[in-house]
Amino acid sequence: MRQQYFAITVFLYSMLVVCFHEVTLAASYEMADTQMHVMQTSDTRNQDYMLYVQLPTGYEDSGNRHKHYPVIYLLDPYWDFPVVAGARSGLVFDGIVPEYIVVGIGYSTQGQVEEGDVVNILRKIDYTPVRDASEPNTGDAAAFMSFIKSSVIPFVEDSYRIADYRVFAGTSSGGLFSLYLMFENPGLFQGHIAIAPAVGYFHRWAFVKESLFYSADPVNGIDPSGRTLPTRLYMSVGSNDQLDNFTRESIAFGKLLKGREYEGLNFKFEVKQNEHHASVKLASFGQALKHAFGGYDAR
Repeated sequence: MRQQYFAITVFLYSMLVVCFHEVTLAASYEMADTQMHVMQTSDTRNQDYMLYVQLPTGYEDSGNRHKHYPVIYLLDPYWDFPVVAGARSGLVFDGIVPEYIVVGIGYSTQGQVEEGDVVNILRKIDYTPVRDASEPNTGDAAAFMSFIKSSVIPFVEDSYRIADYRVFAGTSSGGLFSLYLMFENPGLFQGHIAIAPAVGYFHRWAFVKESLFYSADPVNGIDPSGRTLPTRLYMSVGSNDQLDNFTRESIAFGKLLKGREYEGLNFKFEVKQNEHHASVKLASFGQALKHAFGGYDAR
């Protein structure tokens, strides 16, 4: 019996060794149909950027060469690109959204991106619309907007088959920047997504900006057409956002926009129960994409 037990033990060990040797390191995972482009500019302080571009499945097929696709421009792609790109197949399968191209606008140095403090400095420079005197790495949203308009959009539209429909998405400070774009360039993007937007930034700057826009104050350079926002806006916040006042301020801003009844604005706002500052993104992007692309007509 002891010999039989020993033989079985040796056999099982040998099988474990065989199985162990059959496990090998495969190639690193890469998202399908994704391309990377380095872009440099003198328009901004940061200067060096990386575009993450994911094309729809079958984009290069001969039968699709006549098709043009709407685009979603996305900030913070090192965090949110996999979420938005990965959500597409299910939403398209269910007929909720059209096939779309994802363009993530990030920074070109991966080593910096991996260091959270460094990337937060870079994004605060670009995403915030006014400089906080106590924090020098802020306030360059106008320059970043110029880079997007003069370089990113033309590059994408020259390089790929693009339909005349753009969506812009950002979260947190990126959500604030999405709202900034909406007020500075009404109609440039047919959809805007602002998840957990930092509307309380710098003494509630977003509230002041909205008020000036609504009143169409020409002294402050606002187009006197005012009160017209030809876009679809989705905004959300988690009920348990742990950052200071994000939940309260987002709810207040959402009520403000709903009360304005801007001509042309299709606005949806949601408070996601039991979600926090980061988790709200996973809970929101499906509805956000559905709403933002709701106005797209493929004909």
